[in-house]
Amino acid sequence: MYNRDIGNWFRLLTLLLGCSLSTVSFMRPNGEFGVASIDGCSQIPDAFKYEEDNSTYLVKIFFESLSLSVEVLEKDVVVWRDRKVEISIDGKTTHLQVVDLIKYDYKRESCGGFTDILNCKTFQGYVLAVKIPSVENADRVLVKPPIPMINGKAMRVSEIKFNRVSETLFQAVNC
Repeated sequence: MYNRDIGNWFRLLTLLLGCSLSTVSFMRPNGEFGVASIDGCSQIPDAFKYEEDNSTYLVKIFFESLSLSVEVLEKDVVVWRDRKVEISIDGKTTHLQVVDLIKYDYKRESCGGFTDILNCKTFQGYVLAVKIPSVENADRVLVKPPIPMINGKAMRVSEIKFNRVSETLFQAVNC
């Protein structure tokens, strides 16, 4: 009887909070000058984020693509310093070249519509997806990402090591 009550309370708590413990397998990034980060709705830290001044550079791998996104102040200019990407999947290395970043159609206002009144910053986002060999069954992926330049100054980036891990995380049920 007691165990059944605990289970009912746990289910009720999950419904009320919309969160639950879940065990997931993912590629956890690690490198210099940045941190593993959550990207989007899920609570899985599978992206690597660099931050300098008012700029953010996010690198994330999917099964067959490498996602690169840069967010800068609206007035800033973003170009690649070096278009080279090196990816090593379980020891097999591939060299790629990237094209120009694609500018988002919308801007992010840090004050949610009150930007002019509150004198807040407006950010412009850029994104690029690069097709890579499949990493679906890989245990370790090394990525040397291209280097973005913001207003002529190169961001500090490093090689990123993505290692397959399984962890139990507290996540939103509807994500």
